[in-house]
Amino acid sequence: MTVRHAKHGTYKASPKRVACQYDFWGPEDLAREVEESFGRNESAALRTMRKVSERWPPVGPNRAHLAGFMAIHIVRTPAYGSFVRSLGEEAIREQIEASDFSPAVRAAATDEFRGPRMHATTLLGQITRIGSLLGSMQWTLVQFERDLLTTCDQPVVLLPLGGGDISPASSLAPFGLANTMEVRFTLDPRQVLLLTWLDGRDAEQPLEGTYAQACSVNCGVAAQAVEEWVHRPGTTPPFHSPPLLRPRLYPISTELLSGYTHEAAVRSERRAATDALMTRLIDENAPRDRMEWVRVADAA
Repeated sequence: MTVRHAKHGTYKASPKRVACQYDFWGPEDLAREVEESFGRNESAALRTMRKVSERWPPVGPNRAHLAGFMAIHIVRTPAYGSFVRSLGEEAIREQIEASDFSPAVRAAATDEFRGPRMHATTLLGQITRIGSLLGSMQWTLVQFERDLLTTCDQPVVLLPLGGGDISPASSLAPFGLANTMEVRFTLDPRQVLLLTWLDGRDAEQPLEGTYAQACSVNCGVAAQAVEEWVHRPGTTPPFHSPPLLRPRLYPISTELLSGYTHEAAVRSERRAATDALMTRLIDENAPRDRMEWVRVADAA
């Protein structure tokens, strides 16, 4: 594939060399354990992605695999990792420092909370919850007639309700994952998965995307990339304009889905039902191998 790197320019590379950060999880044994855990979902998700148009709309395990795959991409980003570490520091202040433990015990507990294994365990525990939220959204498959699309080292792009800039920190979604207008995930050079809060069933058939919409998708990908974004060799992916002149990204969902607006997203019954579901999963301390999602009947 053709890789565009923020510092090193354009070069050709195999998929295995793109977006690799070998020290992300800390010790080698922990990194191997985490990636093997990811791999079980990733393999199933990739099989689903290869035949997504044949098995559309995805239900049951296929939906769970794709939702989990997107959730993995969110939690493994530097921004989300930073967010989780900030939560850990709050826990240290509230629980450990306020305790009656001796200084030595407090120091040991603090080291444990800040350690790479606790960090990785916390991140892994977020996957099914984020996957449950993504699985609860309305899914639309958007297809383009040519190889127009790009992807990047942070491929799940979230557009916040009310607008806002997209950057490498966007995957953190400090505004809350439910406070999104749409979520985009490029599946291949011609297909993008579009998630919204539309109160209706998944689109029964893929929708045809326009050249301008491909430009918007690619602008989001390039803006969110930490270092690299990629495209199929021999193609020229479209963008609205040179990077310095690009306008804020606009949601393509309002053009593709009849009746879907900012106001519709805010008032969405599906979104309200998903918020209730997430609260219940947190209150129940649901196990990390369990994923649930809202269906249209639940939101009605």
